[in-house]
Amino acid sequence: MSTQPPISRRRWPFASKCLPRSRGSRRNWNWTDDESSYHILVLCDDQPVATGRWREEPVGEADLARIAVVKEHRGKKLSAIVVMELEAWARDLGMRRAWLEPHIYLERLYGGLGYHKAGTAAKAGDHQLIRMEKELNGGEASNEAQT
Repeated sequence: MSTQPPISRRRWPFASKCLPRSRGSRRNWNWTDDESSYHILVLCDDQPVATGRWREEPVGEADLARIAVVKEHRGKKLSAIVVMELEAWARDLGMRRAWLEPHIYLERLYGGLGYHKAGTAAKAGDHQLIRMEKELNGGEASNEAQT
């Protein structure tokens, strides 16, 4: 029986050194939103191997982004674990919907996690992004929202 890797669930300014290099140039990422973001970090032997974040935008909706898995740990369903943890955390804080804008080649991955295509988004360099959405809490906000 497989056990789930340790997951750190915190609201904190996320140190850029924890983001896997496989996701691209960290210098190009906008870190200014980190004080309002919630980050998940998956560890293996005390080393970060997967990460993701969510922030409330707009009100009642969780914007999921920066979901990344270190190359050597891909194929272990860690991205699915990260997404499910981000959703659970957002749901716990009263979010009604989650959305993300992944590269188009990830549509099948997120579709398998219950997301549906809701249009196209901006391009990231030469790569087309798509908008995908998923209802949380059956479309109703939780009455147990925390701050």
